[in-house]
Amino acid sequence: MFLLESSRAAQLVDSIHRPERSTLAACLARWTTLDRSARAHCYLVVEGDEPGARTTLTASQIAQLAGQPAQIAC
Repeated sequence: MFLLESSRAAQLVDSIHRPERSTLAACLARWTTLDRSARAHCYLVVEGDEPGARTTLTASQIAQLAGQPAQIAC
């Protein structure tokens, strides 16, 4: 596991056809603009220190990281 620094490379996947590659901070900012349903179905891939090392966060984990209540639409 590694520290989730705001400048770390990340990819917010809210659609398989257009993942957004940016910093973790930018991906979290983008996530907060999505509607509730989109937030519930996306995931966040955070790049690690080693090549190929990454961590995938679910919608509820993204909500915790973004400081939002984990209200996930089912």
